[in-house]
Amino acid sequence: MKFLFDENLSPALVRQASARGYAAESAAHNGLCSKPDWLVFQSAFENDQIIVTANVEDYLFLARSAEVHPGVIIFRNGQWRVEQQLILLDSIFDYLENNLQINFINKVLEISSFSPAEWLLIDIPTP
Repeated sequence: MKFLFDENLSPALVRQASARGYAAESAAHNGLCSKPDWLVFQSAFENDQIIVTANVEDYLFLARSAEVHPGVIIFRNGQWRVEQQLILLDSIFDYLENNLQINFINKVLEISSFSPAEWLLIDIPTP
């Protein structure tokens, strides 16, 4: 899996993802800083990257508007501190590694708490 972290999340997440063995980039450091969300979404699609963002409404809209996308992970609380984001990211990777059968194409994983039992994995657009 490859990930593109939106500029609204800490670049420390990219380092952590890389340390866990994932290919990861930050929109803030790959030429997408301050670019429109649709352009970031398009770049993720072209590079087969799952988008990780705290920009809930815009990326839900983009996912619903796309016929196909590589997946979106949404941090519902955009106010989590860097330390909290790092803890959540490790939990997300544990979740993904324990559920390898999940094909993330057209999936949105909404992270609203530190409890994976409260996370929501949905198909968008609906098949």
